Amino acid sequence: MTIAFGILATDGIVLAADTEETSGYAGGLKTDSQKILTGICAGEKQTAVAISGAGMANYIDSISPKMLSAITDATQNPSLTYDTLQDAIESELADFYGKHVIPFANFPDHERPDFCLLIGVEHGSHSGIWSTDKTTVCRCMPFGAVGVGSAYAKILLAGLVKKMDLMQAGIVAAYVAFEVKRTIEGCGRDTDIVLVRRDGTTSYIYPQDILKMEQLFQEYESIDRKLFHYALGTEPAGDIDQILSRITSLRSELSARA
Repeated sequence: MTIAFGILATDGIVLAADTEETSGYAGGLKTDSQKILTGICAGEKQTAVAISGAGMANYIDSISPKMLSAITDATQNPSLTYDTLQDAIESELADFYGKHVIPFANFPDHERPDFCLLIGVEHGSHSGIWSTDKTTVCRCMPFGAVGVGSAYAKILLAGLVKKMDLMQAGIVAAYVAFEVKRTIEGCGRDTDIVLVRRDGTTSYIYPQDILKMEQLFQEYESIDRKLFHYALGTEPAGDIDQILSRITSLRSELSARA
């Protein structure tokens, strides 16, 4: 698994990931796989959790349901805080590393297991994203990313993320994934995007809608180049009204897909 990132919106959390993965060793077989696990726990306050990651896919598949259970148990505490939630994540991570990762610490680099997680939690007034690296856990605000494409994703997110709702954040997530997949080697295939709402529910953006957004992003970049040349004076001034009209229609088409 190669890139996963999350965005805090005003009314929830967006998690996104590409679907390319390897079997865990250099030159391993690349496959498509759904990369975001979601779970909902009913209680006094309904909790919604989404978990993705980067690294060895079988390790992420193994720890994700365990982490989901640990977070669900933690949210049943009526005195829940961000610190106690992070403590629950750290405890489960340390236990998993002790059993399944540290025993192989002396293996060669290409055989040594490793992974990072990205976790989004919505629980009443507690809305947060956490990332892991080895046995460390960090709360991410207003976005976080893990994986080989994370450095580039963070550069893009830093320039694009502002106060916005879940729909707008979903479009930004689709665009960032689109750019990372075509720029960073090892990131690719499809994109999974999950919306985690403040009311404790989750949903995926349909794959066909993500594909359509990616087609619109390609058109947007063509328009962006035209605007740059218009600013330089190398694009005919008469085309600007047509360009601005198309930008307006792109906004409507993107909104319809999120």
